[in-house]
Amino acid sequence: MGWLRRKQTTTTTTTTTVSPTANTPAPGRVKCISAPAQSNAAHVTSATLAKKLGATHYRYAFEIGWGLEALDSVVATCKTLGLQMILCVFRADRIIPTDDAGRATFASTCRDLVARAGPIVTHLEVWNEPNHKPFVTVQDPAAYARLMIATHALIKTTFGSTVTTITGGLSPEPSPYAPHEFFAACCATDPRFVTSFDLVGIHPYCFPHSPLGYESWNAMFQSVLLWQATGAKYGRTVELAATEYGAPSAWQTFTEATQAQWFGDYWTAFATRGPVWRIASPYTALDGNVGAGESWGPSAGLYRYDQTEKPAAAVWRSQI
Repeated sequence: MGWLRRKQTTTTTTTTTVSPTANTPAPGRVKCISAPAQSNAAHVTSATLAKKLGATHYRYAFEIGWGLEALDSVVATCKTLGLQMILCVFRADRIIPTDDAGRATFASTCRDLVARAGPIVTHLEVWNEPNHKPFVTVQDPAAYARLMIATHALIKTTFGSTVTTITGGLSPEPSPYAPHEFFAACCATDPRFVTSFDLVGIHPYCFPHSPLGYESWNAMFQSVLLWQATGAKYGRTVELAATEYGAPSAWQTFTEATQAQWFGDYWTAFATRGPVWRIASPYTALDGNVGAGESWGPSAGLYRYDQTEKPAAAVWRSQI
């Protein structure tokens, strides 16, 4: 979500090699743009640009503890533009409940938020980066697994197949909280977890290194490991959702041309490395968000601050 990431300094290589596998793009892949935390007015601009890009969905993160007018404003904007929503929900205090009552409260709040927004919400993402410290006070896969179990059950009971559930998008993190490790720990917590989601959320940021790399810490490669391990151990071939991905255009050695190249490389990775990616949602539509929280975030947009397109916008549009 454009927040601080721990810079990879290791040069460790993997001991496992996974060759790219021919894989046609997922039919009906959701065309979504992910938004940063920003003002209601800025969401109007971002959503308008997402629509201009050809998106059908807008990913919006709502923190329990905010006023509901924030959700209502984004819902109204999306309705006006004819966009559907991926709604990501987490708590403003960043505390994952560890008791049954807390989990039930969180699940019922998610249900109520989806109901409030109405049919415009087609996907619910349960938490944002639950393995990443800025979004949790404690990195606790057991607590997160049980939260996902409770929330998925209530959402499916209430909305059935009309709402797709997504595990909280996992962020690049050092061991033992790397995406594939955190997810494996969730699976080990309770056997119900493996069937308590529709899609696995991943945020495969790996710059300044390529999304086509095979380093052991590479987030795209870790996504492949997650997919392989879940199938091998639990017999479920999970499908993935990149609810955030992308690259900056004015950071370290990155330029607008580099960003455009990376969008092409990501698409190659999504199409050839094994897992089916049902959602590929760039972060973000527009440059200049001061709430991004880190040096690369303000240049991650597909549009410049003056709302002119960067080369990456044409690349993404050609991919959808």
